Amino acid sequence: RVEGYRNFITKIWNAARFISTYEITIDNKFDPKNVTQDQNKWILGELDNLNKNVCQSIDNYRFNEASAAIYSFTWHLFCDWYIEIIKDDMNQTSAESVETKQTLIYTFINLLKICHPFMPFVTEELNNVYKKDKSLLVSSSWPELIANGSDQSKSIIDFLINTITEVRSIRSELRVAPSNKIKLLVMNSNNNLLKALKDNVSKLERMARLSSLDYVEKIPDNAIQFNVAGLGFGLDLKGIVNAEEELVRLGKELQKVENEIFVVENKLNNKQFLENAPKDVIDKQKKLKTHLLEQKAQIDIIQGKIKIIE
Repeated sequence: RVEGYRNFITKIWNAARFISTYEITIDNKFDPKNVTQDQNKWILGELDNLNKNVCQSIDNYRFNEASAAIYSFTWHLFCDWYIEIIKDDMNQTSAESVETKQTLIYTFINLLKICHPFMPFVTEELNNVYKKDKSLLVSSSWPELIANGSDQSKSIIDFLINTITEVRSIRSELRVAPSNKIKLLVMNSNNNLLKALKDNVSKLERMARLSSLDYVEKIPDNAIQFNVAGLGFGLDLKGIVNAEEELVRLGKELQKVENEIFVVENKLNNKQFLENAPKDVIDKQKKLKTHLLEQKAQIDIIQGKIKIIE
């Protein structure tokens, strides 16, 4: 648990270093209610949700729930997704880039305020980096809700995140090296999220390691197909995945898992074992069987995907 806390502090510290790298300073004229880009409206809306959840949890003395909400927002939404999404904007000087930079530092400062009751020393130290007047978090006001009507932006960013996650998952399952960029096929349709793809093509290509997005009328049968929010996709992996080698490797893995399932089932079907073994040992074997069956099912799924590529 202590190691987890250390990693969380490191995550926040690295976010601060990322901001410092681009020498972003606070513009007191920045109004979060006036942001226009979906990525910025989304993170500010999520900051509002965090604010409300933490306040409610503290009011009800559920400090564990408040800390869990802070952890989830900081680690996953802010660091893993928002900072990754906006990296293309950091070296630009356009009005949109300025908005993103100010949204980034505004969100971070207010996140420090929300974190402060749980980790006062680190948050004060980081706050001093950005506050030229050296005002303390402990004496600052609690963040106000922005209420910027971010529902539509949330739908768009969630769609992009889910698409990237699906591509990454397939890449991982089929052991596609990060250096291999792959083609993403997109089914032409009347889906209103199609525009979101076209508006964010550079982000998708960078974050999902894509060579291109091609819009097609039909996804080929030998492409790995998936669906996100009603929009059809396909990954063209021909020539990238060695189907024959992968099927041999998976066949060996499957045989190993099936052998382990056989051993566990023999134990659980042994009346003498069930009568004499401690309950925790029996429960452990049952959990192991469940885990092995899940492994087997996953291997079956991956084999099915590879056979499509052949």
